[in-house]
Amino acid sequence: MQSYQRVLILGLFFLVWSGCASQKNGSRSDQQNKKEQMKIASNPGEPVPPDNCRVIATVLEIDTQNLENGSGPCSRVPCLATVRIDSIIGYGSAFQHPLSPEGKYTVKFNFTTRPSRELFPNLEKSLPEVNVGMKFQADLSAMESLQMGTENTGSRYIIYTYKVIK
Repeated sequence: MQSYQRVLILGLFFLVWSGCASQKNGSRSDQQNKKEQMKIASNPGEPVPPDNCRVIATVLEIDTQNLENGSGPCSRVPCLATVRIDSIIGYGSAFQHPLSPEGKYTVKFNFTTRPSRELFPNLEKSLPEVNVGMKFQADLSAMESLQMGTENTGSRYIIYTYKVIK
């Protein structure tokens, strides 16, 4: 009777152990996929600035109707776009608005959705035009509602620079 119990206990132990091993292997492939996405998007030595979130995103829509009041570039050309977060690479310290992967957000492109050389010829790094369907990497900076006219636009995030991912 005792040998039967030992075999049963060893069998249960083996089942539990093999289940844990298969879960670990599954999580390794998930981790490898995440590492591959991060390799594409970031340099390991480049930390995410405070109050920013580094993402890979896709432009879903450019808002041509919501131009800001005033005389700035966003009063003449679109600055707002709806983007889908494809993956989150990392958060900087003090980023208080967690984003959800596959979430849709309205963002403001600080240097407009047009090529930067048109309106900002002296900008150190030239930025390409933002188009629907474009996949890019950027740091989203959280905006407070009193800054940048966000109470009018509904945008909570601003993008200063980005790079297109092909």
